[in-house]
Amino acid sequence: MDRIKTIRIAAAEFIGTAFLVGFGCATCTQALSKESWTIFHAALGFGLIIACIVLVIGHISGAHINPAISVGVAVLQVISPKMLLVYIPAQICGGIAGYGMLKAMTPYAILEADGGSTGFCVSAPNPAMTLAHAFMAEFFATALLMLLVCAILDKNADHQTVPLQIGTAIAGLVIVIGHRSSASMNPARSLGPAFWNNYWDDHWLYWVAPTAGSAVAALFYRTVFGFRKEEEHRPEPLPLHDIEERK
Repeated sequence: MDRIKTIRIAAAEFIGTAFLVGFGCATCTQALSKESWTIFHAALGFGLIIACIVLVIGHISGAHINPAISVGVAVLQVISPKMLLVYIPAQICGGIAGYGMLKAMTPYAILEADGGSTGFCVSAPNPAMTLAHAFMAEFFATALLMLLVCAILDKNADHQTVPLQIGTAIAGLVIVIGHRSSASMNPARSLGPAFWNNYWDDHWLYWVAPTAGSAVAALFYRTVFGFRKEEEHRPEPLPLHDIEERK
């Protein structure tokens, strides 16, 4: 891969992840809302923001904006393991920068009021859940998300509909597991708030569970369903009589 394309991929993943964290977490500022905030606000906000990001950078980098998804895509052999050294650092830096952007456009008092004991938008298990329950929630949710990514890549889906498919899936998963484990499904999304709030309790969970779920799902799809590599998506060869007629 040439250097210019690599730089464009890194820039796209950085910017996409920054907007994901910055604008996605902004949906959780309850103190600014005149109406009662619910998990549906976060689900819709994150889903629509991610749909927008996928539409903007999907054709440049694939819009992974998530280290766990990048690992899954590498398991599918759509990108090389070496490219993870481009994707993941860009996503990590983007997640940190995105939360910085959120702090720049939100009064400190608002973030403090909504932050609680962990800090604003920090991923943390519900106190009513054990770590094992939260781990399973993140694992299975990210696995389902990765299965959707596998299907999209496998079918060569219409690029115009992919943002809606991904955004809808994210919104649904946030509704389902948001109250269980914060519905991160994305190590970079969890890292940004943890970094700025210096809150690292159980942070490992938001790296290990999503990454493991994504890798297992990709391996399952590839070995059981039979993922077709990019080069296999080719037009069918012309029938022999058509070839003869064109001679």
